[in-house]
Amino acid sequence: MLTPSLLLPSSELLKIYEVKDINDFIKSNLEDNNFSFINRILNCWIRENFNDLKKNNNILINIYYQIFNNIIDKKIFEKECKIFLNKWFKNKNIDTFFMDLGNDLEKYLSNKYDQKL
Repeated sequence: MLTPSLLLPSSELLKIYEVKDINDFIKSNLEDNNFSFINRILNCWIRENFNDLKKNNNILINIYYQIFNNIIDKKIFEKECKIFLNKWFKNKNIDTFFMDLGNDLEKYLSNKYDQKL
């Protein structure tokens, strides 16, 4: 039996999961939940804060480093992530239907460093 999809706005999903501070949410869910769950909530938060993050996305570097922390050196990660984030935001807009920064970043880093994250 299939469950019908729910078309909830990002803001409602953030309320359901009681996301008041994205950093606290990531820290408290990183060990207990898988990447897909965290990424889904993070993408909702990005959508809700898209215009501000497009101007200043440094907070995302720290968030994604927490998620991918054992993969590559922090300085390399910060440099690569900054380059990727600037390109990603340049090519996206708030109305983009498929917005999946976490998986896009993971694919970029996996391809660049020839390893699965």
